[in-house]
Amino acid sequence: MVFVIDAQIAGVSGDMLLCSLVNIGANRSKIIEGISNAERFCKGVKVKNIDFVEVKKNSLQATELLLEVDDDTRERKGIEMKEIIEKSIEKLQISEKAKTFAIQTIETLIRAESKIHGEPEDSVHFHEAASFDTIVDILGTAIALDDLSCFDDVILATPVAVGGGTVTFSHGISSNPAYAVLEIFRESGIITVGGNVKDELTTPTGASILVCPLYASEAADELICVDLAGPPHT
Repeated sequence: MVFVIDAQIAGVSGDMLLCSLVNIGANRSKIIEGISNAERFCKGVKVKNIDFVEVKKNSLQATELLLEVDDDTRERKGIEMKEIIEKSIEKLQISEKAKTFAIQTIETLIRAESKIHGEPEDSVHFHEAASFDTIVDILGTAIALDDLSCFDDVILATPVAVGGGTVTFSHGISSNPAYAVLEIFRESGIITVGGNVKDELTTPTGASILVCPLYASEAADELICVDLAGPPHT
């Protein structure tokens, strides 16, 4: 089977991809249980509610993540985030490919932040990506992809919409796409497009999930992302 991720209009974020997998049949209970178990490894976090709900988007049926979390932490080191994910996946009944995917995804995010801030990987701090949401997106997507047996499929993606304009984050205002997104995509072979929206369409976490060399599918080892829409726009 071929699994196609269409990110050419709305871009990609961690929760968007996770919700889309739930929408096509990934086991909600398994995902919620796996995410909830990660709470104990994440200091200062209290999960009040987590669920997937049916909503309408432009009159079309869709799935949305409902997440209520108390998290007083404003920043965490990247290696702390990685440790939370490593400890969490040890307790999960998922395949080795799914575990590899989760670890490689957070490592991709750490490398990008390390590069753009000029800091060693073991000391770089996350700000926006330091929230429990990032753990939810990575673990949840790993569980969902595994539940749907996607790690045994060829995984393809359309060119990714990144939007335009500016983005405001912990270090101030910068051009969109954010530097971390550009760094993550830089050598991935993934084609990006701007689009008409002057806003952030692709997040660093979403980009990291998309480029992870798993897509740890053996069938997709040389197909991290395939352009389904022709040459890149200039």
